Parts: sequence; C-alpha cells; structure tokens
Amino acid sequence: FRTKRRKKMKKKRILLMTLALCLIIIMIPTASFAGMDQEKDVVAMIGNVEYTDLQEAINDVKNGGTIKLVDDVYGGGFDTEKSGMKFTLDLNDNKIINGNEYWITLGISDCNVTIKNGSIVNEVGADPETDEYLNICEALYVNGKVTLKNVNLSTNGAGGVAIEVASKGVLNMTGCKVEALGGDSDENGAFAEAVFVQEGGYIKASKCEFYALNAQRAVETCSKTILNNCKAKALSYSVMAFEGGNLQIAKGTYKASVSIEKGAKGTINGGYFKDEEVALTVFGNAVIKDGKFYGVENAVYVNGGKVTVHKGYFSASNGKAWASKKNPTKLDKVFKIAKNAKVAQKNWKSGKKSTIKVTSK
Repeated sequence: FRTKRRKKMKKKRILLMTLALCLIIIMIPTASFAGMDQEKDVVAMIGNVEYTDLQEAINDVKNGGTIKLVDDVYGGGFDTEKSGMKFTLDLNDNKIINGNEYWITLGISDCNVTIKNGSIVNEVGADPETDEYLNICEALYVNGKVTLKNVNLSTNGAGGVAIEVASKGVLNMTGCKVEALGGDSDENGAFAEAVFVQEGGYIKASKCEFYALNAQRAVETCSKTILNNCKAKALSYSVMAFEGGNLQIAKGTYKASVSIEKGAKGTINGGYFKDEEVALTVFGNAVIKDGKFYGVENAVYVNGGKVTVHKGYFSASNGKAWASKKNPTKLDKVFKIAKNAKVAQKNWKSGKKSTIKVTSK
C-alpha cells in the first residue's frame, strides 16, 4: 500500500510552506503591496469610487463594506493589511489571475472576508526544483476567517496548493471548485494539492469539488475538516487526515483512497468511495455510519487502527472486503459492529469475504 513518506513529508511540507511565506515577506518590499495589478484600467469599485489597483481597494474598504470587481484583475500578492476588518469581495463573475512572480494570489490574515462569484487563479507555474528559492504557488492563503461562495480556485505550480488554511484560519465554503493543476515535487517533498489544512486550522465545505489529477493528493488535513456532499479526486488519495486531523465526511463522491493516519480520526456518514487498490485505509480510528466502498484489493484496510461500522456496503473485486494487518483472520478484534447494526453475511470474522453488507437491525 502507498504509505511511504506520509508523516515525514507532512512535517516537511509545513516547514517548506513556512519558509516560502517568510521569503515572501523578505523578498517583496512593503511599498510593492500597493499597486500589484499589471493593468491600470478600472478593475474594482467601492460604492461609486473607482480603483485601478485591487490592493488599494482592499486598503480603503471600510468595516462591513463591499469591493466589487468590474473586470479581471491581473496580478498577485494581494493581502489584507488592517486587522479585525470585515468586508465582502464580490468577484462579480470576474477573475483574479496571478501570472507574475508572486507566490500567493490572495492572502487573508486577521480579517473576516466573504469572497463570492468568480475565480482566483495562480498561473505562475514555476518549478521549485529549478528555482533558487522554494516557490510554492497558492491561489488563496487563509489565516483569518473566510467564507467562499461559488468561487473557482486553481494553482499551476509544481507542488502548488490551491488553498492553504493556516493555523489560525477558518474557512467555510459552498459551491466551489478547487484544483491543483501541477504535479508533486519529489525534490522538495512538496505535494500539489487542492487544499492543505495546517494543525489548528478549520474547514467546512458543502457541495464543493477538489481535484489534483496530476498529483497524489487532493485534500490533506491536520485539523478539523468537514466535507458535506463534496467530490474529490487525485492519483492516489482523495483525502488524507494526518495526526491531529478530525475528518468528517457526509455523502459525496471520493475517487482515490481516503486515508485516516495514526493520531487522526474520521467519521463517514454516507457517500461513494472507490479506489484501484483500497477505498479506505485506517491507521487511526474511524466510524462508518453509512457509505458504499469499492476497492480492488480491499474496500477497507486497517493497520494499527480500529473501525466501528453502523451501516454500509463494502466490495473488493480481487480481494477481501475488509482486511487487517495485525488480525487478518479475527476481524472482530479490529472491526466493531455497532449495537444497532448487523452483518448480512455469516463468517465475516474470518476475513474471507469479498463483499460485506452491514444493515440496521
């Protein structure tokens, strides 16, 4: 199974992200934050006031105010500079497109911002393996409180992350599509991901889509992550919850394995899970309240963790529906059937069943 480098690379990823953010502060003069747009046409308005620079509009917006884009914005490095502000950024079906040297398209810190109806894109595409400094490309960096409504976000760089939720970040999102278009960077251990949630961060997503079709992972979390009726797809892992992660999935479609690592916990209440090897891998603790799980080798594989099952359908096309590394023929030591549930098949404890169905009593 695909277990190599996980915990080590997760820690390395956080260190690399911290380094990248420090380099941004060091390398970009303070004055350059005003006037990062490449174009000088009117791009935004606050009421009747016109702005040719989005950063100037962000600096000028009053508490409770709204910035409305009137055209696409070409530039990056935009950031909130006034602590405690609450405002709305209405993209108005326009895009913020970062195609220059700035690593982060938009950063939100110490503010409460609602962003809606448009796109945030990082097209830099620089390769960290060939750059003098690590260049991790992000569309959105969240270290404040952010609400996303109907926003498409994407990043293109090798090892790039479309959304990073930092340790003080709180992200609520609805109806969004998030994509990491680049591949992983093996040289620096940087994974290209749609979403990366640091320890202490929080994300709740409803009816959202997360894709990393050229990389191993779509969503990686080290904190509380709630996915309601979402879609996720990557080469190997649709979702990975590491130590400290609290993953809660309700409905949706997840193509590529969901992994709950050691020190993490997860609750799954409905949804469709499919992988070319194992639909759900558990190294920590998981509760399955409902769901359909389809794998080739296993539907659910447990290595050191435990699973409580209330209801669900589990199928392996070329192996065993449930498997345990430590207790391969005594599955009842690893898989606990909830009091209100029953297993439809007899002798499931022996670990020889390719299909297992758990129903309510």
